[in-house]
Amino acid sequence: MTMTQLAFPRQTPGLVLCPLMSEDRDAIHRLYGDWRVARCLSRLPWPFTPESAETLIAEAVSDVDRGGDYFWP
Repeated sequence: MTMTQLAFPRQTPGLVLCPLMSEDRDAIHRLYGDWRVARCLSRLPWPFTPESAETLIAEAVSDVDRGGDYFWP
């Protein structure tokens, strides 16, 4: 089964997976704006701004629309 054939959200008792959406901007910014997180990742702009979060989400959605992989932050 490919990622594009999966129905969302995918859910277990301790985890919910769903596609990234623009409404996730604040949570993504909060997570990746934390230097303790960002320093462990190789390809994030620093400082990670709300605009950086918007760009990350837009690129992730575009990748899926073109048949690429899902991005799980």
